[in-house]
Amino acid sequence: MIQKKSNPIFKVLIWIAFIVSLTAIFFTEDSDMQMLLLMVLPPLSYSAFFSIRLSWLLLGPVTDLVFYTALKNMFLKEIANQRLGTFLLIVSIGMLALYALSEVGLFIDRSKATKPYFKEITEAKLQTGPLVFNEIALHDSKMTESEQEFFRSEMKKYHKNYEYLCDVDSEIKLMLPTYSEDMKVMDGIFRELLNAPVQLLSASDFLYQDLPDYVSLVQATENVLDNVVKSDDDKKVLADVPDKIALISQNLQKDFEKVTDSEREALKKQLKQVQTIRDRNK
Repeated sequence: MIQKKSNPIFKVLIWIAFIVSLTAIFFTEDSDMQMLLLMVLPPLSYSAFFSIRLSWLLLGPVTDLVFYTALKNMFLKEIANQRLGTFLLIVSIGMLALYALSEVGLFIDRSKATKPYFKEITEAKLQTGPLVFNEIALHDSKMTESEQEFFRSEMKKYHKNYEYLCDVDSEIKLMLPTYSEDMKVMDGIFRELLNAPVQLLSASDFLYQDLPDYVSLVQATENVLDNVVKSDDDKKVLADVPDKIALISQNLQKDFEKVTDSEREALKKQLKQVQTIRDRNK
């Protein structure tokens, strides 16, 4: 998921609060106040770089516990300070527990949201299988041996691209709203070609343009997603991927119509013949 950029004004306010708190530690003689400020400083400083939830519920409390262990002898000399220290210790542990609960809740929500779509992309993947040529269709196509070899070669070559798309990481599949439908359309085009080899020319846009473009875009997306640290440009590029894929998806629908156009024409012809026969029998 693409994260939004942090508000620069918010960062400035965080740093102002950090500097004020740090200054107050050195100028106040109240040990309770010093302890409170020391506990607030870590999550406050983390907030300038990370999310509020991560800063105040995980990173901050962990740092506070380290500070508490290292500096408790300095501040916990009096009974009142010991009570405050115990309270702050409990608060830090409570924050960590709250973070753990929030992670569980977010995981459950994500699972519920993605479960139906995971079912779709799994079904799309299950539609793939070995490329089996229809020898009867090849024979009936009246192709020469060299033409048949060319057909087999092209089908094997470009079907590998389709197989690659079916096996990409789920992260990419979930980025693309049209992924499941696109895989079904591609599978349908290959099945049509296997059963009607003479339609190879009709599938030229699909084989030589739309399918390679789809693969190239997915491969480029994989490369960016593999980056451990993603720049703002990376995030912007990733955000544009679904729209680019959607354009190719529209072309895939047209490609399928081209490949199956002869079937529609044959059906229209059959319907016309049936209607003619019925008219004669009236």
